[in-house]
Amino acid sequence: MFRRNPIPVLVGILVLSGIFLIGQDCAAQIVNFPDPNLEQAIRDAIGKPTGDIYAADLVGLTDLDASSASISDLTGLEYCTDLTSLNLYGNDIVDVSPLSGLTSLLYLHLGGNQIVNLSPLSGLTSLFRLTLSSNPIVDLSPLSGLTNLDVLWLWSNPIVDVSPLSGLTEQPSAISRGVQGGSI
Repeated sequence: MFRRNPIPVLVGILVLSGIFLIGQDCAAQIVNFPDPNLEQAIRDAIGKPTGDIYAADLVGLTDLDASSASISDLTGLEYCTDLTSLNLYGNDIVDVSPLSGLTSLLYLHLGGNQIVNLSPLSGLTSLFRLTLSSNPIVDLSPLSGLTNLDVLWLWSNPIVDVSPLSGLTEQPSAISRGVQGGSI
């Protein structure tokens, strides 16, 4: 009698299973939000009150309003890559680096925080409206490449020099009350 060797079939099944599981790992990646207030805002936005939050849960999240929520840590937001509108007004945010890869953002409200370093925002070239009022911002040079800005709110910042914005093709409408360097 002729018997087939089952090893090649088993190897093939294992290889295909491994490929499937690798694909599942990406979608099943758990996203950690160390700031409980940010986690709650995310849960409310995606309609998931309990359980782990997976990267797949954040796909399609385009709008997040987490204003006045006592948020200080934005870690985890880097997985919200579909966001087009993000309101973080009136929190305790210092570090905006988790926002650096959110290149779909059109509207970003960061007023009323403790942000000094705008460098992580320099690559957000799709931004149309940016609010940075009431922060201790001095240096605007990271914003010089944000050529799609139509509205830039800067009031109540200790900005001395607005010349980094002079190279913008379209000068954004700007509220500059309290900007020491004058109007843009």
